[in-house]
Amino acid sequence: MKTGLMKIDDFIKEECQNSDFKKSFDIERGKLKVAVAVYNARTDAGLTQAALSQLAGLSPKTIAAIEQGDNVSFDDFFAIMSVLGKEVEIKVL
Repeated sequence: MKTGLMKIDDFIKEECQNSDFKKSFDIERGKLKVAVAVYNARTDAGLTQAALSQLAGLSPKTIAAIEQGDNVSFDDFFAIMSVLGKEVEIKVL
């Protein structure tokens, strides 16, 4: 019996046919990847957001915002990854 519910992957694929949706989706997906990368690198290093903010010269509010998927400047992102001893590799597919 079919419930009429659509799998999220199918929904996204269908909605991405609309170029405006796809653009917005791709932007949000990119910000989520950055948020997860910063969170994982920070927790792997055993640091709190406050400790990372001091090391990176950023406010704790900035670290929290980045980990929540808010926009991040390249300068802030590279500063964070640098103090965590991480190298950033950018690949365009």
